[in-house]
Amino acid sequence: MYLYSFDKFAGPDKVFTITKGNAFCKKVKIGDLVKSGEEIFVCLGDEISFPEQYVYFHVPKMDIQILHKGLLSPKAVQMIHRMVYTYYSTYKSVMKYFVSDDWEKLLGLKPKRVKRNEGCVTSYKIANLSLSLDTRNSAQTLVVYPDLWTIMNSVDEKELTKKEVAFLSSTNSQGQKDKHRWAVKTGNVSMIYASPSEIFHDFYDLKKIIFIDPHKRYYANQQDPRFKVGAVLQRMSELYDVQLEIIGN
Repeated sequence: MYLYSFDKFAGPDKVFTITKGNAFCKKVKIGDLVKSGEEIFVCLGDEISFPEQYVYFHVPKMDIQILHKGLLSPKAVQMIHRMVYTYYSTYKSVMKYFVSDDWEKLLGLKPKRVKRNEGCVTSYKIANLSLSLDTRNSAQTLVVYPDLWTIMNSVDEKELTKKEVAFLSSTNSQGQKDKHRWAVKTGNVSMIYASPSEIFHDFYDLKKIIFIDPHKRYYANQQDPRFKVGAVLQRMSELYDVQLEIIGN
């Protein structure tokens, strides 16, 4: 089993192994947040990208406490593995897109699950595309835009402030990003507008991805991992088995 450490390095990365015979392995599941001594880990499961790099870094045999079950879903962890493998990156470079290093603050911002029967059917217009979403169910739509100018010219500003909408931008504070992260994970938002750097989330029930103006240069990430947003969205649509719709040339 492999564990990702929040603050301890294992060579160039932060991934440690724990022997399968350890009693801990019977209790913990993929995506769980756990504590061993003073160290905090997220369980990455029994398989990992480039396992040969992590065979020498073992977690000592200690009492391990589960702090939060399912901090990340199996699909989110699978997406992390894919990003590391596809772009020959490290887990420390990819994990920052999915979970905050300040895990205590992150857990403190977890909201209660909303009651879906309090919702309603809402219509949205994105560029030339009209959508109707029933916020009483859990279905989520991810709309990816290249920049603020594009989204402000494609969507009515009033729609971005609705309670069932998450407007994710690189200009958000870390606190705002963590609140959005929980809202997406718990299904408290149905419509998710995201800039290129904010597409990585642990979706509650993703049903559709809309990719606006794929030709824009903002869709190429220049830091590790060096990815193109279009290629990542394609992999995401395959993982979640959802439609990827492209608007613009």
